Amino acid sequence: EPPITGEALEKLLMLFTGANEAIARNAHRYDPALMTALIDLPPLDVAKLQAEGDQHPTLDKLKAVLNRGTLGTARYQLRFDPATDSTSATLVAVRKHMGEEFTQVLPMGAFESGELRPLREVALALDGLVREGAQIVRGNKTHPITSFAQAHAWLLEEAKKGRQVQRFKGLGEMNAEQLWETTVNPDTRRLLQVRIEDAVAADQILG
Repeated sequence: EPPITGEALEKLLMLFTGANEAIARNAHRYDPALMTALIDLPPLDVAKLQAEGDQHPTLDKLKAVLNRGTLGTARYQLRFDPATDSTSATLVAVRKHMGEEFTQVLPMGAFESGELRPLREVALALDGLVREGAQIVRGNKTHPITSFAQAHAWLLEEAKKGRQVQRFKGLGEMNAEQLWETTVNPDTRRLLQVRIEDAVAADQILG
C-alpha cells in the first residue's frame, strides 16, 4: 500500500488534536483517562460488543490499558449494557482509587454522533497504524513509539527545539519557514517522518 505522506499525515494529526480537544471539553463529564485510552484502540462498536455476549475481549483490551499503571493508581472495571426498549446502549465504567469508587455511564451514541465522535474518528484512522517496533525519525534522530500519542508528543518537542519564532505586532505569532518530511513505511507501516510545509498549519496542528 502507498506510504502516508503530506495531507494524509496532516489529517491524522488534525484528527488526533480534535480528539484531545473533545476530551478536554468533556473532562467534567467523562473520565479523561478512559477517553484517552480509547484513541489507540479499535473504535467501540455496539454490534460487535453485542455479538461478544458475556465475554468482552474488546473491553478486556481497554481495561488492560487503563489498569497498566503502578500500584496506587486508579483501577477500572468495565461493563457493556446493550440497548433495551426503554434505554440506549451504554458503557459502564467503575473507577476505584484510594478507597473511593466512582461509576460513570457513557452513552454509546456519544461516540457515533455526539460530543465524543472525534474519538471514534481518530480511532478508526489510527487502527493498526502503529505496530510493534514502530519508530519515528526526523533527520538523523530516531525515537521508538508504541502509540500515535508518543509520535505527536515527540514531534511537538522537536518543533519547540527547532523552530524559530518571529513576532509581529498585531499579527500574533508566525513561524519561520520549515519543511518537515513525513512518511509511513508501506512495508512495515512504521511511522517515520512528518511533512508539514505550512508553518502556520504546523502551529495549529502541533502547537
